Amino acid sequence: MIVSKVLMDLHDGRPDFGRLLSRDLACQPLKIQLLARSLPATYVAFDLLYARHRSLLSAPLHQRRAQLRDVVGALGQPQVVFSEGIVGAGRAFFCQVCAMGLEGVVAKQLDSRYRPGRRTRAWLKVKPPRGDRPAR
Repeated sequence: MIVSKVLMDLHDGRPDFGRLLSRDLACQPLKIQLLARSLPATYVAFDLLYARHRSLLSAPLHQRRAQLRDVVGALGQPQVVFSEGIVGAGRAFFCQVCAMGLEGVVAKQLDSRYRPGRRTRAWLKVKPPRGDRPAR
């Protein structure tokens, strides 16, 4: 399962990379426990590469994601969520991402295979115009 760890801002529900970084840099066991309780992380699952010791790399994305939805559902863990895709309304969704000041989106063809270590035109990272990007 491929996941991203995010920490959501409790006020606006947006990912907060700065708070996630401060949590991840903690070294002392007591501080780690306190931060885990006060700043809980959410794991967002967006792809499944292996299932039951079988490679899914050659399966199309839509099949991998269907299996992933089942895996995440079977976990029954609220801190692990399935990343819902947007089909057909990508441009409108991207406009919302820009308006929220988020980093961008990754557009993926539903019939694409997973190609480790390769960049293909089947997956495109789309960032907001320079003036609309969030400050780091």
